[in-house]
Amino acid sequence: MPLHPLVKQAALSLDTKQRVIASLSVVSNEIPAGRYEFAIYQWRFHGIREDLVLKPIASSAVVTEHLGRLLESAADCPNETPSGLGTPVWDDLDAQHYSLWHDARTRHRQKTQEMAEYRRESLSTSHRARIALLDEQLSQTTNEKIKKMRRSQIAAAEADYARRIQELDIALERADIVAGPVAYGVIHVSGGGANAD
Repeated sequence: MPLHPLVKQAALSLDTKQRVIASLSVVSNEIPAGRYEFAIYQWRFHGIREDLVLKPIASSAVVTEHLGRLLESAADCPNETPSGLGTPVWDDLDAQHYSLWHDARTRHRQKTQEMAEYRRESLSTSHRARIALLDEQLSQTTNEKIKKMRRSQIAAAEADYARRIQELDIALERADIVAGPVAYGVIHVSGGGANAD
C-alpha cells in the first residue's frame, strides 16, 4: 500500500531529486520484443471523494496498456544497465503524463462540480422536509419546555445544514489531482512477435 508508514519512510529516505531507473526483463507474446522506457506516477485525488491511484506510462502505447501485468511477472535485470537514456527520454514520458493528468484533472473537477450540485440539492430537499416537520411539531405544542426543545432542534438542524453545505464548498475548492513520479524504469521484452520501433 502506498500509504503504509514503512513505504512512506522508505520513500523519504531516497533522494527524490535523483532519478533512480529500474531495469527489468519479461517474456511476453502480447508485446513486440524490445526495450521500453516507463514511468509510474502517483495521482492523489482531492475533493468530495479522496482517492489514490498509480498511473503507468510507457514509451509505447501498447506497453502502457499492459504495463501492470508486465510488471507483475517482470524480473530484475541487474546485468542490464540502462544506457543511452538521457533526459529527453524521461521528458517525453513526463510530457505524455502531463497531457493525461491535465485531461483527468479537468474531468475530475467537472465530476466533483456535478456531484456537489447533486448533493447540495439533495441536502436542501431533506433539510426543507426536516425543518417543515420540526415547525409543524413546534406549532402543535403548547408546553413551553417542548417548544424550547423544538426550537433547539430547529437551530441544530440549521447549523447541521450550514456545516454540510460548507463542507461541500470546501471540497469543491479543493478538487484537484496532485501528481508525482514514483518510479522510472526500462523493461526489456522478449518472446514477442515483432520487433519494437
